[in-house]
Amino acid sequence: MTSTARCVIDDDWLKSTNAPSHTLLGVGERAIYGKVAAALKMRDGDIAVFLHLVGEADNVSISVAKTYLPAGRFAGFGEVYRKTMSMTAALKKFGVLDYFRGVTRCTTHMPSKADARHLGQPATVPVLLLESVDIDTSSRPIVYHETLYAGERVQLVIGGQPEGVARS
Repeated sequence: MTSTARCVIDDDWLKSTNAPSHTLLGVGERAIYGKVAAALKMRDGDIAVFLHLVGEADNVSISVAKTYLPAGRFAGFGEVYRKTMSMTAALKKFGVLDYFRGVTRCTTHMPSKADARHLGQPATVPVLLLESVDIDTSSRPIVYHETLYAGERVQLVIGGQPEGVARS
């Protein structure tokens, strides 16, 4: 049995001075191959919606994300996302009312010069690479993310219960 998890943002963190935001660098469609196609259970060369984002906290870049969704199921997703600037709100417009994190892999990675520039760090400093797949309630993959984090600026807590979040 595969376990799934929800992504939870600690309310105390949101109330703190670490105001989260993100900047959309690009949106479009592109052919996908290899691990991206496999993660979305698509064929090499199939078309996916592509989002390129920089995540910030207190106006400091902490992440660069490349996000892919199956274009056949989510045609026009990029424009909806551009209006909502929320993955959850945009997915709801396509009938996805609930979804879960299917898998997350975390490794270190050397950033490209462009990614290092977006993160405001030297290209010689490793970053954390999180590859994740979100699934719908029928366990179909709907989103593949490759997110690079400036390791000196973030803490990742995997599993357990974040402080300040009540168990239901």
